[in-house]
Amino acid sequence: MVVPSNIGTTLLEAIIVLLLISILLIIAVPIGRDYIARSHVTTATYQIVNALNMGRVSAIERGMSVTFCHSNDGIDCNGDWSEGQILFFDQQGNGRVDTGDEVIRVWQADKFAVQINWRGFFSNRIIQMDPSGMGKAMSGSFIICPISGKSQYARAIIVSRNGRARISKVDSQGGALQCTA
Repeated sequence: MVVPSNIGTTLLEAIIVLLLISILLIIAVPIGRDYIARSHVTTATYQIVNALNMGRVSAIERGMSVTFCHSNDGIDCNGDWSEGQILFFDQQGNGRVDTGDEVIRVWQADKFAVQINWRGFFSNRIIQMDPSGMGKAMSGSFIICPISGKSQYARAIIVSRNGRARISKVDSQGGALQCTA
């Protein structure tokens, strides 16, 4: 039986393998980052749409006003939309969590993943639904952008006067969504 004397790899073969792995990583890492950015925007978008729908249904079921607002602590309307949101029965209709108001749900957001901005007709701070589920003089849009600022991944949630929300890749006037890093 003859045993080959040159078992193993040469330096040249090892360098070629490392070069191929490097090329694959150079291609794969940006694609992975883009996928993650799109995923964060999609998650935040559906979270807000679900909150608005839950608010409308809750207002109708209980016959009470419901407020949706930004909250960084899950207790009061404060902070930034990107830090989290709170949905609650607003007995006084004042847009604040008062004694006797019942919190329906709290959403804690990953503030380092997306930037969320609300531009409303009446208020940039809160969205209110009356007992019929209609928005209280509220219409406007959320713009959700990845932290990277890549506008091609941005989404808008356009909220109509009646409180219904729709998702769009353009703003309410049909223009391209703009994000800033």
